[in-house]
Amino acid sequence: MTIDSNFQLKLAARGSLIGAFFGAACFYWAAFSFSGGMRFFWLSVVTLLALVLLQRAVSGVRRTRHLISAPEDVARWQAMRKLYWLDVFLEWGLVAFATSFLVMHGHIDLIPATCGVIIGLHYFPLAIIFRATRYYWIAAILTAGSLATLLIPSGHARYLAGCLLVGLTLWIAALTNLARISPSLRKPAPVA
Repeated sequence: MTIDSNFQLKLAARGSLIGAFFGAACFYWAAFSFSGGMRFFWLSVVTLLALVLLQRAVSGVRRTRHLISAPEDVARWQAMRKLYWLDVFLEWGLVAFATSFLVMHGHIDLIPATCGVIIGLHYFPLAIIFRATRYYWIAAILTAGSLATLLIPSGHARYLAGCLLVGLTLWIAALTNLARISPSLRKPAPVA
């Protein structure tokens, strides 16, 4: 797969949508941790930014959905798709279990850090499956950053730092994916 292959463009577009959506979810968790007027203010800011980023991501997916992938890219995806879906289901299962466990034991401030570590570890197999070295960086930042939030004393500040770290990392990943596909879509895409 080359950097400008149609498959890579489609992958980057879908990755931007996923990063935009789940990054927004993390920012909403952070906004809901405030009370009164601050909550309304931050919910408004997050909603505005999320709508802009999600619109750009949906536009990227729509612009790349009709691109035809090269046969070698299709063959590689067919060989790797079971591993991909196993990775995704494992990530979701671990997040659901860890969140339930932490809520039951009264450690809500650990939820963002735990989710950040799980999501970060999820990106390592994605880097291998999609041959996307940028995913190694995302994985390292999410995992190390989430573990670093454990150095913050227990409470609202730790919760907020975890939410912001994960949300910001996912939004930056979405923006880099969008920046990656934008120049390629300005010129006519090669048809396989």
